[in-house]
Amino acid sequence: MIVKTPSEPPPPVINKLFYEEPKDEDLRQLLSPPDLEDFDVPERLSNTSVTSVKKKKSKSGLKGKKKKKKGGKKKKTPTKETSTSPVESLFSYDPNAPDPIDMARQKVANRRRDNSELNSVMTTMKTFDDKMKNQPWLFGRMALSKQICRFWLPMDLRDLEGINPSQYLSQYCSVCKRRVKFYSQAFDRQLSRRKSKDTSPETKSTLDIKESEKAILDVHAGCINSEQLAYLCDLVCLSKKDGPQSVSRLNCKLFCSICALTERLFYSNFVTEDAIESDNSQRQRIEAADFDGLEWRLRNVKVTPELHRLLFLL
Repeated sequence: MIVKTPSEPPPPVINKLFYEEPKDEDLRQLLSPPDLEDFDVPERLSNTSVTSVKKKKSKSGLKGKKKKKKGGKKKKTPTKETSTSPVESLFSYDPNAPDPIDMARQKVANRRRDNSELNSVMTTMKTFDDKMKNQPWLFGRMALSKQICRFWLPMDLRDLEGINPSQYLSQYCSVCKRRVKFYSQAFDRQLSRRKSKDTSPETKSTLDIKESEKAILDVHAGCINSEQLAYLCDLVCLSKKDGPQSVSRLNCKLFCSICALTERLFYSNFVTEDAIESDNSQRQRIEAADFDGLEWRLRNVKVTPELHRLLFLL
């Protein structure tokens, strides 16, 4: 018995009558760009002329139909000539035209109103600010405190020999930064109110006794009276009289120390027992240890009676 093996299918037969491979010349002709030498560009027609021609044709057709039905004669209609106006360009430039920025500035200047009312309001506000600057910075009682400053003694107490209370306050008194700023503002306000024409460097940066008293009252507004202020001046030896212990002018550092001393002295007069601060702060402990046994330590030191009174008062 003979077994037939499956053979591959024969290739499809292509009919040459229906398909022919294109030649290279035909492809070149198809792919080559068209020749536009003999192409005539038509004249540009405006939209108005085209629409007018269409309307004329439609009207003439309707009239002809009506006349044919009625049997009337055709009337000649005068043709209206359409004027083709040139199209304006979108962007035009005129070199003689004014600058648009100058035109805008002129419009803004023309819109400005009379500023007399605004100027009057500004002057009144300025005068009000000047009055507020000349008034005391605090209009009520200031919160007094004993912890704003610290007094100390030198290691060698013989350094205290021959100095007055003002010199001691300038050298051995430290005030907190917030209080220094507060006191310095009152000091500068008194300098700005001065009307004297003395231009010496000492008078420019110092206050006399009257100015110092005004500045102290400005700082402690409503907290001290004239008697307490006189007691303070006597304690610090503020006097116009020339003497070895007296001081007639105050600089900013000495003024801040005297203001801090004022709070320390009159603290208990204006604070109730419930609001009294405790002496357990670190600053107060260091000061208490520094002044411990002061009488025994000063037995061989020649201190002036004015400074002796101030030290034992602290």
